[in-house]
Amino acid sequence: MVKAWVIATVHASAPEVWDLVGDFGTIGKWLPAVAESRCEGQGIGMLRRLRLVNGGTLVERLEDMNDAERFYSYRIIEGSLPVRDYYATLWVRSAYDAPSCTVEWSGAFLPRNVPDTDARMVIQSIYQAGIDNLRAKLEA
Repeated sequence: MVKAWVIATVHASAPEVWDLVGDFGTIGKWLPAVAESRCEGQGIGMLRRLRLVNGGTLVERLEDMNDAERFYSYRIIEGSLPVRDYYATLWVRSAYDAPSCTVEWSGAFLPRNVPDTDARMVIQSIYQAGIDNLRAKLEA
């Protein structure tokens, strides 16, 4: 398995960040790669169908979620990214220097038709763009 992760400080409170990222169905509000997001079902097992700005598509399934601990895990079940067997978790944790928090987004996957380093770079760049956009939205 190949792993990708980004851990960053966001200068906003954990509850404020979780209010933006914690709704599995509204990822398009903060992730620049997503042009459109819609969900089917509710709770664990719900599907998130994404249309990406580059024309690609993804279908993701919510595997685990805990609002109190501020995390969710999901799996890509089909899509146009160069990965397969993808499983990721997004965490928002309070920091010692509140009102800041730490956002951690990590995933494990197998590359599909590309070298490991290329697959890692694609996924890590998506994570980084999302966290950078959170900073832009919340730290302004």
